[in-house]
Amino acid sequence: MWLMKKQEIERAKLDLVSIEKEMMPLLDQKEEGSRTTTTPAGHKVTLRCGFNYSFNGTALNRIRAQIPAALLPLKTKEILDEPRLRELRSNEPETYRILATAIRKRPAKPYIRVEPADV
Repeated sequence: MWLMKKQEIERAKLDLVSIEKEMMPLLDQKEEGSRTTTTPAGHKVTLRCGFNYSFNGTALNRIRAQIPAALLPLKTKEILDEPRLRELRSNEPETYRILATAIRKRPAKPYIRVEPADV
């Protein structure tokens, strides 16, 4: 049942993408940002277009000295290093106990994968 439902979902996603491609030429749009189109039936359809930006680390390191630090559009993000956290929990329980007061723990979405067995 799980495999059949998963396949149905994947087909539905592909169908949805196909329908969205057909809708695109009929909708008001701009290169970056949102526009809303009202259909003859009175529905409001909002289309948001944009870009995902990222740095090429090698290229950034080559040019970094040419850009003043105050003008460089970068953020530093502190993220939890989970392998080190597990290591602390096992090897440094006192430190872990203190650190745990600042850590939020929520259950992750369960992940199930079904694959054919090797024959």
